[in-house]
Amino acid sequence: MDATVAAAMRDIFRVGEVTEVDAEKCTARVTFPDTDDAVSVPLVVAQRKTHKDKDFWMPDVGEMVACLFLATGPIAGFIMFAIYNEIDIPPVTDPDKRHIQYEDETVFEYDRKEHKLTVELKGDAVINIEGEDGGEVAVAVKKGVTITTEAAVVIGAEEDITITAEGNIGIDATGNINIMSTGNTKLSPTGTFEISKQTPATPAQGPLNCLSNCLFAGPLHGGNTVA
Repeated sequence: MDATVAAAMRDIFRVGEVTEVDAEKCTARVTFPDTDDAVSVPLVVAQRKTHKDKDFWMPDVGEMVACLFLATGPIAGFIMFAIYNEIDIPPVTDPDKRHIQYEDETVFEYDRKEHKLTVELKGDAVINIEGEDGGEVAVAVKKGVTITTEAAVVIGAEEDITITAEGNIGIDATGNINIMSTGNTKLSPTGTFEISKQTPATPAQGPLNCLSNCLFAGPLHGGNTVA
């Protein structure tokens, strides 16, 4: 390569370390160790979208970045992307994975080979779905869905809540089960309606109390009375 061309290429493409960040202006200064630690003017941090759709990322102080300068010289340029090095190594090395990891160890990862999305969130999650006609969420899976929490689960709706299953519906609680309704409560089984203790051979103990207007159709079997 011609020496003049090589020198020009060195001036156009540079690798350095971020030493100052201005998030409001989306710029950063970069120090270049190959030129006696010369510090750049504020360089624009390149983004993928900035007009109708908007993207935002900023490099951290100490991050190694690749810079592109205009032909006018080092007075105008861009930070194109960050690069890994001996100090900052990749969090994964599987080419089938798209991986994003944050400083607090929150992870978003998709494995295209296993068709698996993994999200490890270290804080809260807020999803607001809005629109002129409202928003709709549809979740369709071929296998089971498991929701586990160490705190309470609250489901609220301004209209109906419907639970439909082609199999059984089970409620297993170590505490009480309370059903409160300002309207009517109706159970319409096509088979047997049974109230029993957890041990099938032992009948339920204690009275069945009806504190309002209760209608029973059909025979009631048990050793206790219906009050």
